[in-house]
Amino acid sequence: MKLEDIVKNDKVIDLQTLKADQELVTEIQTQLSRLSLYPSSDIDGLYGQVTEGALTLFCDDLHLNNMQIGKFGRTFASQLLTVQELPQHKLLSDADYQRAASLLGIEVAAIRAVVSVEASGSGFLSDGRPKILFERHLFWSFTPLPVSQTRPDLSNPKAGGYLGGAAEWDRLNDAIKFDRTAALRAASWGLGQVLGDNYQVAGYNDVEAFVRAMCVSEGKQLDAMVNYIRGNHLDVALRRQDWTSFAIGYNGPAGAGVYDVKIAHAYNQLAVA
Repeated sequence: MKLEDIVKNDKVIDLQTLKADQELVTEIQTQLSRLSLYPSSDIDGLYGQVTEGALTLFCDDLHLNNMQIGKFGRTFASQLLTVQELPQHKLLSDADYQRAASLLGIEVAAIRAVVSVEASGSGFLSDGRPKILFERHLFWSFTPLPVSQTRPDLSNPKAGGYLGGAAEWDRLNDAIKFDRTAALRAASWGLGQVLGDNYQVAGYNDVEAFVRAMCVSEGKQLDAMVNYIRGNHLDVALRRQDWTSFAIGYNGPAGAGVYDVKIAHAYNQLAVA
């Protein structure tokens, strides 16, 4: 069965029928992937937790009650086939956390603990822009002279110069005047503080697409974070609850004794909540 068949025949199926139809599930996964709700690499026609999480998020975004009633008909199929862009919610949802946990093969409490430590509350500033940190030492490595001669606060072999908050955007915007691509690559973005230079492992073809996504929602920021974790095999440490190895892999050697302690504490609280 295909989504088009449901539309043309005004057919209604239940969730169990949907789950059992591998052709239909494949098409649903493909459409969800088109909307950046489902990883294209996992399209397999098998209905699992990741598919359910993505489908729930789709229905929630469009205010469809199909997942609640367990019935899928013409309106659902038509929307999935035709919607080009979802209404975006900036804040993380339970479905976002569930999808991330399923992709990483870990407990929801574990990914919530990591996010609570890395995000420091949220992935956005109060003005709606994503939280960033501009790394002048990386901009220095990406750009030749005379940037470092005229603006050593923006281009410098030594890390530092952070101003925090919205002021980081001032630094970024000044750097963009010299070299936009290099500047975007030299900033870390959103709740996972994924570096722009890591756009490929984060799941994007270029840094511009990565930055656009980071400006959309915490859900997309979390997806980039998950892709980065998977791409660097840090999901193994999370499954073992080896917080120290994860913290070192994600934040560098300075993460030991700092981030690992914070993540362990957050996990212990969330696991019993």
